[in-house]
Amino acid sequence: MTADTLLLLLRSDTHRVTAWLRRGSVPAYVVPVGGWTAVVPAGAEARTSAPYDKSVPMLTNRPIPSGLRAALCFAVIDARAVLVVHPPGWRAVPRWLIWQTGQGPSGPTPFPAVRPADLVNVAGIVREDLPHVEGVLRDTALAPDELLHDLIDALGLPGAELLEPGAVRHASGAALVEPDERSVRRFEKVTREERDIAEELKSS
Repeated sequence: MTADTLLLLLRSDTHRVTAWLRRGSVPAYVVPVGGWTAVVPAGAEARTSAPYDKSVPMLTNRPIPSGLRAALCFAVIDARAVLVVHPPGWRAVPRWLIWQTGQGPSGPTPFPAVRPADLVNVAGIVREDLPHVEGVLRDTALAPDELLHDLIDALGLPGAELLEPGAVRHASGAALVEPDERSVRRFEKVTREERDIAEELKSS
């Protein structure tokens, strides 16, 4: 089974992305790549307790402020490819695609579904490349990690090599960013209070 992995590409500078990561809970590497800033988890574990202790799902689901967009997230979670497109604009809504070998797009998503045109627009490539992107998404014989590599290539984006285990540690310009302890404590406090409220409602 393919291990969980993630590459997040943001149209912002490394300083702003670093500050954003410090306000989260996931240790991650920041790498400047071809006009984008790449984010790759530094390991499997976030700094928060279960069920929020897995770095890939935490980064995949983390909202991205408008100042860091456009952004594209390419992830493998539980042997499925997950794509999240964050268009530019203050009111822009993320779009999701969950993709499974042998099936293609599968299951409901928490937001509107990614369309091939969304990928082309956010990646900034020409519309003539749209059929190539559509062809990759139709190839249900691909493994999840193969789909991500082929899609990144079809979109003309950098950083596909950073999806390989351990590759980010040797990438040019890579810097490890640790989350701020105050941010982690604040997150734990909020989630603990939410669990307590849910338990109270359940028992009432």
